[in-house]
Amino acid sequence: RGSRKFRLGAKAAHVFSFWNKNAVAGKELELIALCDAFSREFVLTYPHIQELCFQKVVPAAEILARVLHCVSLLQHDGSLRYLSMTLLQTTYDFARVFEYQRQRFFFNMNNPTWHYRLDLSNSSDFAVAELLVLLNRWEAKLKESFQLVDGSEFGNR
Repeated sequence: RGSRKFRLGAKAAHVFSFWNKNAVAGKELELIALCDAFSREFVLTYPHIQELCFQKVVPAAEILARVLHCVSLLQHDGSLRYLSMTLLQTTYDFARVFEYQRQRFFFNMNNPTWHYRLDLSNSSDFAVAELLVLLNRWEAKLKESFQLVDGSEFGNR
């Protein structure tokens, strides 16, 4: 699985018609599987999240727990993440989403010094791992281009 995520773009109409067809039929498991597919392969906007949460077959907390990290990739100031969290009705729902997205909420791209315990089957944790690898490669490339001393623990960068 690559780390490249795609924007829905022109395919959004087809994807959401499929989503609505399954929502009308009440197929909760299919909708959850579709949320998992979104979380691994796509970058979503706030209107996409609104559309996913509009149908009440799958609770908004379940949807946001699975796809919220895809929204926050677009803006690092957290405004879209905050706006998406307003779709939740109760503090219990907020706590559920927060627990599932914990690593993403605490991840600071400007200062990623932390000891991470990531569950790579959790798509939010996987997104954090992808960002850490990206930052590591970027830092190594900068050191190589400016011929700086390797400061890693094992000297293997």
